[in-house]
Amino acid sequence: MTSYQPNELKRFLLLYASQTGQAKAIAEEIAESAPLYGLKADIFCLSLTDKRFCVENETCAVFIVSTTGDGEPPDTAVKFFRRISRHTLKNNFLQKLNYTLLALGDSNYIKFCRFGRLLDRGLKALSAKPFYDIGFGDDAFGIEAGVDPWLEKLWPALQKQLGVKPITETGFIPDLLKADKEFFKNTNMASIISLSDEEIQTLTIEKLPSLLEDCQIENLSFPKLPYPTFGITFVENEKKACFVPNESTLNSKASELFKVRLTEAKKLSVGENVKNTLELTFQFEEEGVTYEPGDSFGFICSNPPDEVDTLLKQLKIFHRAESPVALCIPESSASKKKLPSHIQPYLSLKDIFLYCIEIRSVPKKILLRVLADYTSDVKEKNALLFLSSPAGAKFYTSCIRNPSVCILDILMQFKSCIPPIERLLEYLPFLKPRFYSVASSPLENSSSFKIVFNVLSFPKGNGRYQDRNGVCTGLFHMLSSEFQEINQSNASLEYKLASLTLDCNKFSLHCYKRMNNYFRLAEDLNHPKIMVGPGTGVAPFIGFLHHREKLMAMNDGVNHYGETWLFYGCRYDDKDFLYKSELQRLKSVGALTHLMVSFSRETPLPSGVTSRYVHESMKQNCNAIAAAVNAGGKIYVCGDAKHMAHDVQQAFIDVFQESSNMSASEAKSFVQKLQTEHRYINDVWA
Repeated sequence: MTSYQPNELKRFLLLYASQTGQAKAIAEEIAESAPLYGLKADIFCLSLTDKRFCVENETCAVFIVSTTGDGEPPDTAVKFFRRISRHTLKNNFLQKLNYTLLALGDSNYIKFCRFGRLLDRGLKALSAKPFYDIGFGDDAFGIEAGVDPWLEKLWPALQKQLGVKPITETGFIPDLLKADKEFFKNTNMASIISLSDEEIQTLTIEKLPSLLEDCQIENLSFPKLPYPTFGITFVENEKKACFVPNESTLNSKASELFKVRLTEAKKLSVGENVKNTLELTFQFEEEGVTYEPGDSFGFICSNPPDEVDTLLKQLKIFHRAESPVALCIPESSASKKKLPSHIQPYLSLKDIFLYCIEIRSVPKKILLRVLADYTSDVKEKNALLFLSSPAGAKFYTSCIRNPSVCILDILMQFKSCIPPIERLLEYLPFLKPRFYSVASSPLENSSSFKIVFNVLSFPKGNGRYQDRNGVCTGLFHMLSSEFQEINQSNASLEYKLASLTLDCNKFSLHCYKRMNNYFRLAEDLNHPKIMVGPGTGVAPFIGFLHHREKLMAMNDGVNHYGETWLFYGCRYDDKDFLYKSELQRLKSVGALTHLMVSFSRETPLPSGVTSRYVHESMKQNCNAIAAAVNAGGKIYVCGDAKHMAHDVQQAFIDVFQESSNMSASEAKSFVQKLQTEHRYINDVWA
């Protein structure tokens, strides 16, 4: 098999800006594959500008960048972007540079891939020239759907740019699309080809092995098996370490880590056909921690212990669960990867899977390719190979991505797949913190705060081997249940206090304050405020209104305050109208001026309610909203991006179009202007 010799490899610069590790992982994949195409990547994080690279001296660069927060650059890219945005730079500062760019984001968020677009614009403004079109990876539809086609065409674009002649005569670098077409044409694929898109969307991993039984998978193109980058050893003579979060891996950090203790748990929703909504109160265990309404805290959570035990049993290594583990890079390894920083030395194997690894993450296609090599059953191996291939892209989306199938689901379905532990540690991401908005004001109690959340539920089926709750909401639900059980028992007060004291570590969690530049309650009480928060999106606005109530009391004697609007939506008046009595009280004391509630499932609507959905209620009050904005008001939107944020943004466009006699494009531009001026601020989640 012909291949490129090391001295033939042509160099290019590969830069990434990653907030959660996704952009870095893609960049590393590019760097590892580059020698196959006669290329060599010098890979650096954008934070190392002027230390390890000077972009103005480069002639060929590939950027892989994500967008975070409200359309902001990742923390690691702020310095680089500020540098190339200086007004003192000449227009030809990057005239030597030829580049391409892959932007990662989530189209559930309004400012989709905003940083990638801004970076592309900034590079062009300094005379850098794109040699290949910008690509977009959309996490809302599966990041691979956009990334894989872009990567496939990146290689010939790089080879052309750097003058590398492709090796084609031996098929060393196959034409993937051609190979896949030949595969479908020349093998017994009737059962696959005949499936419609609708049938593919309903397909599950359980059915795939038998569906592929007579197919010649070996003729299909799929990724080359990557070499292992590190190994593990069990170190019995070392003392087992206790898990301590590595603060350097935590994104959007605006404080040091601190500990909080659960002191109160309350169920806010009642009855059936509504989400299980809880309010938790946490006490700071140390002094000096401050917060403001609009802040959110990132909680360091753990995977469910029963799932970790099941995973280790399935991997045939449960008997070593409590053994301390050390990671190492073998001498034979050609990889330049460092050991993962989120796994501290001498943790037990069980603690690594409890606290360090995201076992619920959707496995990437490259991991499926790796798993196939450790699968003894031919039908199961073929299914994994097929899912990792370009030909299996739609099937990967329907069987893995859409139902959020995780590594444990795959191992429980494909029983003959038993990969080494180190391969999972290499490809599963680190367990990220979960963020929750504060639902209280420090003017009420500066030593504690409240959060509100729905317990996420994922029923068995569609490839999931059992019912499960969300990782962090499931943990919170378990803690709140145990906390309430102790407090609601008939035991004496002394017993309850002793139980809570003995279990203090169980009810204590690490967390930190997330960076927040704009989603804050302005202290100026004169300007109007428009708040949109369906469901648990109301949480930060409870904090806003309590804070406003206290500020109004401190400014006793002021006769006029700006109006406050809250557009709130839920299903039922008596089941999931969160904080119903409290919102009515806040309205009665003047902290809240207008409470506009929508009920999506009430038939008929209660007296005085005129809408089923928040965006309908907004349109019904378009003139008042426009007047409040024109009076200098600010708009705050909090809630589910996937099902709410786009509808709310469109409702605001419709509001200004109708109330201000604007065209659709003018109204859209006006909303975008409000966002740019940080007078329309989102705090949304996928």
